[in-house]
Amino acid sequence: MKKYFTIILFVCSIQLFSQSANDYYLAAADLYKAGSYSEALDKFNAAIKADASHADYFYDRGLNYYAMGNYLLAIKDYKESMRLKPNMYDAHYNLGLCYYSQGKYADAIVEFDKSVNLKADYANSYVYRGAAKYFLAKDDEAMTDLNLAIALNAENANAYYYRGLVKYQKVDDAGAIADYNKSINIKPMYDVYYARGLAKYAEKDYQGALTDHLLSIALNANYAKAHMEKGMCNYMLAKDDEAITDFNKAIELDGSLAKAYYFRGQCKNYKGDKSGSEADVKKAVDLGYKIAK
Repeated sequence: MKKYFTIILFVCSIQLFSQSANDYYLAAADLYKAGSYSEALDKFNAAIKADASHADYFYDRGLNYYAMGNYLLAIKDYKESMRLKPNMYDAHYNLGLCYYSQGKYADAIVEFDKSVNLKADYANSYVYRGAAKYFLAKDDEAMTDLNLAIALNAENANAYYYRGLVKYQKVDDAGAIADYNKSINIKPMYDVYYARGLAKYAEKDYQGALTDHLLSIALNANYAKAHMEKGMCNYMLAKDDEAITDFNKAIELDGSLAKAYYFRGQCKNYKGDKSGSEADVKKAVDLGYKIAK
């Protein structure tokens, strides 16, 4: 009788142990969804400490680390989740995102390839594999991937955005604008407005470009390049005072923007501020702005 009682206690302790780990995990998942990443991390850690045999615990903690910007620990967790549960297409995909976010595009492509091989109809794998290829100047391959992504999911805003970047790179400004329009119709994003502003500027639609950079800034007030390109639009519209204000803001946010110094210098020159102009042009040269030399 004593032996059986001991076995019952042992089984009950295992069930309580497992239940405790699952409770931590469920609480962590709710906190993650709510954007409370620090609190979620504590719960994920508790779940894994209680039971380190679940691939999902590591995978979801990896998502949480990624949301916190800790790519190295996210990578470690994704790899552990795949050790416990091989052939997870989403783990390969998210591992690829970590490499992509660090600018390790070749490594990212390797993981996106694995994700595609495991699940050929997952559009996002094609989106970010295409984006990685774009940054590696493999425009034709990038276009192929992004076309596939759109064929799989015509409502993927990022697919149109990155395809627009490829078209812009290939000097198809009208095609780029058409893709940016589709992306914005699905989901307005500051970087898409910014990109569309660049394409409109290339087509000499300076007022349209100005409007897009204003929309970009409305969504992300600290986007220095949008302030700089807004300044470029005002510069081309001969609004030197407005342009100087824009360049000032861009430089305040990012003092490494040589282009902002150079064109602020040009505006100052038009306004008769020779010393201010010379100082800005010199700063642009010091920062490596080639056109200023």
